[in-house]
Amino acid sequence: MSATSGLQSFTWNGTTSNGAAAPSGTYNVAATAAVGATNQSASTLLAGTVQSVSLGTSGTGVTLNTPQLGSVALSNVQQIN
Repeated sequence: MSATSGLQSFTWNGTTSNGAAAPSGTYNVAATAAVGATNQSASTLLAGTVQSVSLGTSGTGVTLNTPQLGSVALSNVQQIN
């Protein structure tokens, strides 16, 4: 996708590049930015809805459980709305 600097939104309709339904499974998101004549990796952020919170056995290690992203360590969360 072509984008300007800053946060960019995207959606995926669950199909492959030839229009067929993508198989069930786990997928990764990666972004590359063209900086002049060089491609550089860019940070990605994904949104999810928290269904529950799990605590580690000693009260540490908070994990957020989401249907979209699975289990996410609280230390990996960048923003809460």
